[in-house]
Amino acid sequence: MPKQYRLDKFEMPDILAMEPKLRKKVMRVAAKVARDAAREIVPVRTGRLKKALTHTVSRFGEQGKVRAPKAPHAHLVHDGTKAHEIRATSKETARAGWRFYHGSMHTVVRHPGSRGTPYLVEAGERSRPEIEKAMEQKAKEVLAEVANGG
Repeated sequence: MPKQYRLDKFEMPDILAMEPKLRKKVMRVAAKVARDAAREIVPVRTGRLKKALTHTVSRFGEQGKVRAPKAPHAHLVHDGTKAHEIRATSKETARAGWRFYHGSMHTVVRHPGSRGTPYLVEAGERSRPEIEKAMEQKAKEVLAEVANGG
């Protein structure tokens, strides 16, 4: 299971006092800003990871999450990997190893590992002022709607 990273909580007592439906609207805007920031930072090779980044909000609007459910390699890019062996289970995977590992037709290939690129943490830290500003602006909009009876 991938690691869970949490940034410090934002201090916005007005939002915590809102009812869950309204709080969810505010948090959705904040999660979207964080997702967009992560898409700018994510290391791009094919673009699959960048396209797979999505944002969700918890049931009561208390947490916003940025994740990549359709990219099974997202945690490997984010956290990195240790050196490990890749075992070929068939001739086809051995041939694939030959292509990717430059001529090695062996059933076991030694992968050197890779350094992680914590793009989600970095995006959260970089976009913190934008997130706070978006949350504050959306909270004012939502409270104005409620005050006007809408």
